Amino acid sequence: MSTLALQISDQEREQIERAATPLIEAARACQVANAKDYRGAADALMRIKTAQKALATKKKTVMDPLNAAVKAARALFAAPEAELDEAEGLFKRAMIAFDDEQERIRREEQRKLDEAAAAEIKKAQEKAAKAEADAKAAREAGDLAKAEKLESKADMRKRGIKSPDFADALALAMLADGGGPADIGLPAGAANPASPPVPFQQAPKGVFGMPGLARPQRW
Repeated sequence: MSTLALQISDQEREQIERAATPLIEAARACQVANAKDYRGAADALMRIKTAQKALATKKKTVMDPLNAAVKAARALFAAPEAELDEAEGLFKRAMIAFDDEQERIRREEQRKLDEAAAAEIKKAQEKAAKAEADAKAAREAGDLAKAEKLESKADMRKRGIKSPDFADALALAMLADGGGPADIGLPAGAANPASPPVPFQQAPKGVFGMPGLARPQRW
């Protein structure tokens, strides 16, 4: 540490550094062989005690201003450091609260999705069970074609595939006269595909504004 930092002169620093030199040199060379050596050692101990007190006094003189400066520095920085610590804690708590809320929202959305999926599965199972019951009834009534169709729908619903009811209805409408796919043609009076659709009210008997579609029965 420099003398400038300690606020002491070079002469004072040299005195402090050499304060113990004569005594340590005498102690390292000391041999107590007789009463005279004994009294000399006792005198040396008294000088050591005096030197220790003087050194402690000088140390206090040097350290007191430093301790006061350290105390003042701590007091100076204490308030802003405490505020920064508080600010850090507030930001962290706000971020943690946001994360917790987002996690709550995610779990709630997942819960709703799970409930919807469970409801959809239950609905499909109920429809499959009804289709199976209807198929069984159709078989018992001798309607094998209807039974097979219902059994197919039941299997699709068990696998989570929606039955193509609209497509079935369209196909059945096109085959209303009992003909197979190869027998489909333009009924008598049907509109030509290249001509504009015939309005429902003016459509010839047996067509519904589109070639090959039987007029649906009114109910």
